[in-house]
Amino acid sequence: MDSATRPQLVRHLAQGVATILGVPVVGSVAPDPQLPPGRHDVNSAQRLAGVQRRLRLNLSGPAAAGLPGRSVVLVDDLTDSGWTLTVAARLLRRAGAQSVLPFVLAQR
Repeated sequence: MDSATRPQLVRHLAQGVATILGVPVVGSVAPDPQLPPGRHDVNSAQRLAGVQRRLRLNLSGPAAAGLPGRSVVLVDDLTDSGWTLTVAARLLRRAGAQSVLPFVLAQR
């Protein structure tokens, strides 16, 4: 997951996890920079709708072609409602990932 507040931390953590597991970092899930940040003062359904509008899967062509049937470790710095992880996992599953394993540093 690309982080707006801690981009270096998340990239460094993802690279460390990938190194330990012996797998490559192949892409990211990131918010569309053209859309404003989601609001946190709304109900859960509105938060979900905002996350679905904003998140995009950023994979190279070879990474996307190699995704079907694979397990993916999804690295993020913080989870609050869980919607970002849920939507990111759905994007990865729709792109062919067999499973998505979330790895998060902190929960609010």
